[in-house]
Amino acid sequence: MYCQFQHFLLTSFEEYTNNVCWVRNTYYVEPSSQIPDSNQIRHESSIRYYQWIPFISLTQVFFCFLPYVL
Repeated sequence: MYCQFQHFLLTSFEEYTNNVCWVRNTYYVEPSSQIPDSNQIRHESSIRYYQWIPFISLTQVFFCFLPYVL
């Protein structure tokens, strides 16, 4: 996943932008096309899952496996 942001941002703003990017829904843009300006187009090409779901799933697996280990 690649979070696009302005290159003139300070490091702290860059970190904030990456954090927001991981929490909010993202949308797919072909590498050869331009980033859409319209929110409607962005919504239509939205990826319908949150990026942090794999981390939550791994945490759940860990806690389910923990009683077996103990």
